[in-house]
Amino acid sequence: MKSRAINLLAVLAVLLVIMAAADTANAQRRRESRGRGMTKAQVNAVINRVEDRVDNFVSNYDKSLDRSRLDGSSREDWLMKRARDLESATGAMHGPRTTKRSAGASISRATSTGI
Repeated sequence: MKSRAINLLAVLAVLLVIMAAADTANAQRRRESRGRGMTKAQVNAVINRVEDRVDNFVSNYDKSLDRSRLDGSSREDWLMKRARDLESATGAMHGPRTTKRSAGASISRATSTGI
């Protein structure tokens, strides 16, 4: 009777370890695919969309500044320079990327360029 209880306890312990390991492996698999599930074509499509929207923003921003009381001032020039910096930083995201680190750096540079 005593050995049967020990065997049952051992089987339960092994099952518990297997279930815990399976759950951990599943969590790691989900974590690995998070943020990395895009193809190069999808990434390029997102970058193109961001570039188009930033270009549209800069164009509208320039027109708005031209209609504002800042038109012709040094403040307008400074604001447009910042907008052009944003435009060039997003353009740099589409350039050649050899590593994930350099891609991350160009994206970080683009997102830190604010107006």
